[in-house]
Amino acid sequence: MSAPLSPRQSSGGAFVVLAASLLATIPIWLSTFPPMTDLPQHAAVIALLQAMRRGGFPYAASFEFNWFTPYLFGYLLVYGLLPLVGIVTACKIIVSLALAAMPVSTALLLTETGTDPRWALLTIPAMYGFAYQWGFLNFLVAAPLGLLFLWLTFRQARNPTLRGALALGAGIIALFFCHALICVFFGAIAGGILLLSAGTPSAAIRRLIPLTAVVPVIIVWAAGRVGRSVVRLPSVWDLNWFSTAEPYYDALAQWTTPGGWGWGRVTGLFPRLLGMRAGWLAALFGLALFLLPFAAGARLTRRPAKWIPFIVCVATLLFLPGVLFDAAFLFQRFCVFALPLFLVTLEAPAGRTWPRWTWPACGALAAGWIGIMSLNTMRYESDAAGFAQLLARMAPGERALSFAFERDADGTIAPVFLHFPSWYAALKGGLVDPSQAETGALVHYRPGQQPAARLLAFEWNPGAFEWARYGGAQYRYFVVRAPQDLGARLFARATCTVRLAYHVNHWWLYERSPGCVG
Repeated sequence: MSAPLSPRQSSGGAFVVLAASLLATIPIWLSTFPPMTDLPQHAAVIALLQAMRRGGFPYAASFEFNWFTPYLFGYLLVYGLLPLVGIVTACKIIVSLALAAMPVSTALLLTETGTDPRWALLTIPAMYGFAYQWGFLNFLVAAPLGLLFLWLTFRQARNPTLRGALALGAGIIALFFCHALICVFFGAIAGGILLLSAGTPSAAIRRLIPLTAVVPVIIVWAAGRVGRSVVRLPSVWDLNWFSTAEPYYDALAQWTTPGGWGWGRVTGLFPRLLGMRAGWLAALFGLALFLLPFAAGARLTRRPAKWIPFIVCVATLLFLPGVLFDAAFLFQRFCVFALPLFLVTLEAPAGRTWPRWTWPACGALAAGWIGIMSLNTMRYESDAAGFAQLLARMAPGERALSFAFERDADGTIAPVFLHFPSWYAALKGGLVDPSQAETGALVHYRPGQQPAARLLAFEWNPGAFEWARYGGAQYRYFVVRAPQDLGARLFARATCTVRLAYHVNHWWLYERSPGCVG
């Protein structure tokens, strides 16, 4: 193992990275609601938790708590801020801290492995990639904590102590309650590093014992899921390395591949990494991030342990299924670790310092991408304009059904309007279907209480709506995003009067007659 940098070197570089990382969160604050697909659903679950704990929630009988979930920590962080700043600002604060923590935790990891921490500036453009735009809140919160766990692992490999072993055991359990995928990913990396750094078989066993602390927790969690009614998806094992299409879920065709929406695993690396649609800009920018260190004279390390994180990351991106059990977009979200773990494999040029232009060049790449993401956010804000006006006209505490006929926005790679109406549930204490509460989240539907408009089905095919089949009379509001008025088509067979209550831009709010009860 290489020796860590001196305190002066590490503190100076970490301060530069910290300042740049905080500035890099500006795009999050440029829009009313962040352009993150699943974030409205997560916010709705957190608001549901608050409503259930307060009491008096009209739909409380349909839900139950699920405290033993591996997606807990991110929810609790946002929940803790609710009384102070409200749900939208709380989400923005936690997401900002999670994104800013990625370069900072990378800098700490690079310091431990003997690499200049200022190289972490190159991870800033990847802050707004696939996981951010899809709104994977708990994954984003867990990602920098995974890098901190890797930092603990390298310290323990370099200097094994009982205290370090206990920290690893506690850390792997904490990662599980942050996000199960992060726990498995960094658990595998830590196991490889500890095995490779052990001199004897007995030493290897001793070093691996702390990682086994999470096994009983996983067993108990898995046993509790047996027989539970959750969303089930068909596994997608197609490696799809170079194709120009990427699977997405459609209720009628199951998993299908619409041409041009996405990219293959290899050809889509830079678009997913940077959060930009495929094209020459994403390719050039992505190549610059990976090649700039070599232009500055960096060498690839010859220490095998430092290669393990990057090798595991590459294997994940190439071979992990896109869908498994009840989770989708698995390998895609791990693009966020490609740059941090690649940087671990670098070493300084032999016998000389970095060229003077190195850090200004890194800063220019970071600043340039912050500007691009800021422009994209403002373009998205223009597409989202008007939704707040709909919210203002909706009474609190009601039930609504979401129709996302238009899911995409300019400047994003994810369908950011897919769950957008769930902000009503988050802000006004109501209930919006389809709901993240179907997935075994912190608060979820009781068995048999799930709505007919199921998650991972209805939102992809809202045109399948039928009044009787989906229990239209139970909803007071119907929120539609579409380029034209679809009311006559959607409610042609309604047994209640449904009127257009408000329309602005591509947002349509329909309201059921209050005298008609299902």
